[in-house]
Amino acid sequence: MQENSHCNGMVDRYRILGPLPALPLTDTVTLRRFAAVDEVSAQDVILETLPANFGRDKQLALRKFLSRKVILEQVDRSQAGLPAFMHEIWELDEAAVTSCRLRVGETLLVYNISDRTMFAQRSHTPGDPENALLLAAICGLLLPSHQKNLGHGFLCPETIWGSRPDAVQLTDFAVAAFLAQLEQGSHEEDIHAATPEQDLQAVKKLCRQWLDSQADTADLQNAPDLQALQANLLTPRKPDNPPSEPVASSTPPQPEAVTPAPSAQPEAEAEAESPAPAPAGRRSALALLLLPAVVLLIILAALLGALWGKRQSANSPETTAAAPAAPPPEVALLTVQRTRSRLEPTFATSFTLEVPLPDCGPLQLAFLGQNTRVDLLWTESGLNLNTQTGKKEHQFLPWSSPPQPGQRFTVVKTTTTIAAYCNGVFLAGTVVSPQQWRQLKWLAPGDRKSIPKLSYQKIGTLLFNDDFMHSDGALGEWKALSGTWSVHSLQTPVRSANPFSFIGKGDAAEAAVGYWFWRNYRLQCAIQPLNAPRLGLKFCCFDDKTYYTLQWEKASGAEDSPAQLSLLRTADGEEKMLASIPLPQTLRSWYDFSVSQQEGLLEVCIGGNILLQAIDPQPLLGGGIALLSSGSEGAVFDDVKVSPCDSLRLLCPGGLPEAPPLLWQYEKSTPPAIPDAEALTCHSLWLPQPELANAELRVEFAALPQNHERYELSLRHNGIQEILFQFAKAQDSAAYQAAIILRQLGRDTVLASADCQIPVAGDGLYRLTLQVRGSDAWGSCNGQTLCYAAGLPSLAAGQAAVRQFTLDGDRLPGWRAISCALQPPLAPPLERIAMFTHEESMRLWNDPVLEWERSGELFWYRGDFWQDVNASLDLRQVQKFSTATSWGILFGTQAKDSSANVAIARLNYQPASKTLQLQIEDSIVASLNCPESPADLTLQRCGTLLLVKQDGKLLWNHPLPERLHGLCLVGRIGYGNTPAWANALTILANGITSYSFQEAPAAWTTASGTWEITNRWQCDPRWSFFSGVNLEGPACLWNKFQHGDRVSFDFFVGPKMDSERGKKYEYAGDFSLVLGADGRDISSGYSFMFAGWDNRGSQIVRQKKIMVENPAVTIPRSSAIHRQWFHLKIRKNHDRLTFWADGKLVGTCQDSEPLPGRRFGLWTWKNGFMIAQFRVSSDDYSPAPESVTEVPVLPKTPYN
Repeated sequence: MQENSHCNGMVDRYRILGPLPALPLTDTVTLRRFAAVDEVSAQDVILETLPANFGRDKQLALRKFLSRKVILEQVDRSQAGLPAFMHEIWELDEAAVTSCRLRVGETLLVYNISDRTMFAQRSHTPGDPENALLLAAICGLLLPSHQKNLGHGFLCPETIWGSRPDAVQLTDFAVAAFLAQLEQGSHEEDIHAATPEQDLQAVKKLCRQWLDSQADTADLQNAPDLQALQANLLTPRKPDNPPSEPVASSTPPQPEAVTPAPSAQPEAEAEAESPAPAPAGRRSALALLLLPAVVLLIILAALLGALWGKRQSANSPETTAAAPAAPPPEVALLTVQRTRSRLEPTFATSFTLEVPLPDCGPLQLAFLGQNTRVDLLWTESGLNLNTQTGKKEHQFLPWSSPPQPGQRFTVVKTTTTIAAYCNGVFLAGTVVSPQQWRQLKWLAPGDRKSIPKLSYQKIGTLLFNDDFMHSDGALGEWKALSGTWSVHSLQTPVRSANPFSFIGKGDAAEAAVGYWFWRNYRLQCAIQPLNAPRLGLKFCCFDDKTYYTLQWEKASGAEDSPAQLSLLRTADGEEKMLASIPLPQTLRSWYDFSVSQQEGLLEVCIGGNILLQAIDPQPLLGGGIALLSSGSEGAVFDDVKVSPCDSLRLLCPGGLPEAPPLLWQYEKSTPPAIPDAEALTCHSLWLPQPELANAELRVEFAALPQNHERYELSLRHNGIQEILFQFAKAQDSAAYQAAIILRQLGRDTVLASADCQIPVAGDGLYRLTLQVRGSDAWGSCNGQTLCYAAGLPSLAAGQAAVRQFTLDGDRLPGWRAISCALQPPLAPPLERIAMFTHEESMRLWNDPVLEWERSGELFWYRGDFWQDVNASLDLRQVQKFSTATSWGILFGTQAKDSSANVAIARLNYQPASKTLQLQIEDSIVASLNCPESPADLTLQRCGTLLLVKQDGKLLWNHPLPERLHGLCLVGRIGYGNTPAWANALTILANGITSYSFQEAPAAWTTASGTWEITNRWQCDPRWSFFSGVNLEGPACLWNKFQHGDRVSFDFFVGPKMDSERGKKYEYAGDFSLVLGADGRDISSGYSFMFAGWDNRGSQIVRQKKIMVENPAVTIPRSSAIHRQWFHLKIRKNHDRLTFWADGKLVGTCQDSEPLPGRRFGLWTWKNGFMIAQFRVSSDDYSPAPESVTEVPVLPKTPYN
């Protein structure tokens, strides 16, 4: 030990015991070392710091060196002196920072030591008779590697540990020599490997230093190899000039040892966990030759070690906030029954009691992680759960009744939690930081019979999707538990949009699918009631006695009473009501149900609206799903999806609500103060779930941060690194500072930053948002993008966290709401139906070439964009088939005084001059000379920014032009109308919903008429599409979502053939869309009528008043339209309304008093029509709250 013995503290999982002698690497570089104990495995270790200037490139070189097969496969790590692994510091306590001068992010080499006496380094007095034996033992350690032509390369007193010939170990095998050459400027490819000859010379040097100078050592210096040198060292020798008087043997120098604090771990278990291999010296014959001296040395070392430990215990502070209760005495008798070293990120272990617990227990399950240990102990009195990192946490759950044979216990480990269940019901759990988990151990008394067998179940990402495209009579993976279940298909499913569905009938009909280990998921299902008295869903079905039920039941004998929607919990056969509301049920209407369970938080939604929410303090583990139906007609089910929960929203106007223990973790702390700055209090909320790579994190608050105060929003947090959006108040300034930061092991790298003024809070609340998608991250406040960073390092999925730093430590965090949700990737603006793509009559709405409209040398995409949009042009493709003088991408909008398109931003590449330019309005704002032609170009609208990327890398970042803040149109520069041209430009966008009607129309509700998938042509019934028909009045279909102030629609319509009304489509007309309505009456909104008033023209109608009518836009009533589809496009830009039919302008107008409604729908009058490829794009598209409970009524129309 060094002179300063006051080093202590926690370094991740390691408790520092004290400093050790440093290793001089070069004249200017020294490696510091510390004695420590691994609190997780109880292993004694030496921690060795790397040089202070050791950068990432050198770390990578060292990792490559340590992973070489020639070393790993041929050398015993602990025997030869290789480090067990490299460890980057994640977390330090104040004692470690102050006394050891360590910092987060520093890299350590970790060496396992067989016992604590190894920390002592012998003071090798020349002439000591044991020195020869010690040197012989060192030779014995080196011989195995020398036989494989591998050398230590840095043998010196500082790399030799232990004070006895039978107890010696080495460190820094090959590593120190490698580091020394790196520090001297050598490239890793030029570094010379250590050789046995170097070691031979180093041992001979030690012989000269440690052996009696008067002894005859010539044979030692002339030894040809290490084996000969070892033999000579073991040969007794006489001094050249013996003294005249015998010299009394002096007491051997005593080792300086570090004694551990008493361990709470069972001795038998600790031995099983860390069976360090004995050094080679222990296996030599030296122990037999020197047994008396060895015994004496051991006794003396133990006495001094005990004295030292007593002194250390008196001087060192407590390392735990609250020590766990001591385990029962019988725990010491536990032996390892099973170990598993290759652990999945998420898995479950289970066992079933065959006899009462006292007859087979106590039982223990140990999880050994990179910096955490978790132990679960089943005893006769209860379940103990101990979590040990730098501190220890203890939970004890007493049994309400003793565990009995047949009970099944399951422990589930996820990335961030470990939880125990009994028969599928939660018992206890703990939140852990993301890390590598190295080992799982199952322990039980060795003398007990009927010890339960432990099973292991890997749990992967859950994805289940069934649209019931099965052959008739085939149920696929479903198992009919009761009732009658069948797959229903249309006559020609190959030519139909949504041909299959699943029908259940009979008393208490139930069909199930799934496995017990499905958990933390969302179940989505479209349901159409067919007069079923009771229908619903089961989920988290652990077995037939433990599950959740969503039940929709009609009131018996009361036709006017609404049905009741209830959420029930059944555990071990006992049922409990969690939540319930009345909910009217409309026969033959489709409902989009969604139920989820996330660590005890249960939600029930219909059409995106949350109807029921409950917190189960003892949540169920999970399990399969089931569909429930009843009655002679039953119910129809379609589009069943099971996927991981990908969102979490907390409403906390009065503080954080009560929650299950694994849902979130709140912590209040005081981080180290910055010099010359006031101390801040950090309020941190960590969300273990959901685990996302692309996400949006939002926090709402009422008060902006003051001087020095700040918010931090964190995504992709994985324990080592995270992406931060930091929003802080600048000191002595009215401005605020925003930054996107990459934090790795406590070190911050600012990726983007900006000063900004106080954002406007429209409703008195401020909304900070961090969004991460792919390699891009951006932060915003109240919709204004404050900073944007591209080119993020490749980061995997992680957790979210919100931190608020305040000057007032007593002030509670001002969070009103916190939400974290999956950030879906930008999606194509149109969902094509593959089966219709090659049909000539349907090319109009499935051919990508026809999605572009020519305007001179420019081509404009026919869809509108109101939110983020990304347009990428593959220049490699266009240069193959086009000789244009320039290629590029346009963003434009509608002209102020007409319906024409006008370009606002142009990204243009000119191959002749090899110049890339960004032009906004009439000014070139950026230009770049490209020696080589770019592979692809991207123009992107991201919030309030305009981004330009070349070959995937951010090139320019500009504020979005004011005229593109609303409507954004996408165009391309370069003539061409071929499929290759159309496919060379890829558009991805947000805020667009495309209805191809391949799924059940659960987003729509029927107000009048018949709306279904049916055939268009009586002469060819094979082709089926979505249609609406009512020959007696209006056929009206409302969408259950509401649009924003700015919205566009485009879709295709065609007449439904009815030969009884005429053979030349004399009845075709009145194909209409209504928007800005109240969801009840068509006459409450704006109607855009194609061939309205019996084909007298096309109109824009405000309620019942015609604002625009164009008699020239009608439907040709002849057999020529038999297979024709008509394209309708409608746009509402605040107060401006525009209507096109088949590319012709019907008209445009402005309404000085825009209607307040936000609902839209399709309708016709005393007619029938077909709809295909319906697309809506809006600045706000959200579920309409009233759509869930509204009862459809016959709507009033402009004709009434």
